[in-house]
Order: sequence, then C-alpha cells, then structure tokens
Amino acid sequence: MSTLYQDIFDVQKINPEGKKFEKVNRLLCKGLTNDVQLLIDINCDIGFKVHEGDKISVAFASSLAMDGSLDD
Repeated sequence: MSTLYQDIFDVQKINPEGKKFEKVNRLLCKGLTNDVQLLIDINCDIGFKVHEGDKISVAFASSLAMDGSLDD
C-alpha cells in the first residue's frame, strides 16, 4: 500500500454544527503527531461507533494494493 499520510487523531467533537444527516456523523479531530485538524464524515449506521475523546488511526493512500499499483 502506498501511504501518502498517516496519523492518530483525537476525536474532539462529534457533529460540532449539529447533526445534518441521519446516518452520518461529522467528526472534528486533531492529529497527535502533527498539528493537523481533520473534519471527516463517517457512516455511523454501519457500526463504526466513535465517541468524543476516542483515538482513531487515519491513513490516506494512493492505492489499496499492497504493491502500490493503481487500480483504474
């Protein structure tokens, strides 16, 4: 996998501006390694439960293939 960026984030707030969609939560997070703020929407209907104060690991990759090859 070709990782472009990876960090562990502290979930600071959930739906900071109020809940907009029934099955989606917006997480406001702060990176622990780098001073990066992350605002991300996740589907909370599929069992991915996150609470304020939780730590989540996030990685951005150009490909999910282990050898880094692109999948068109």
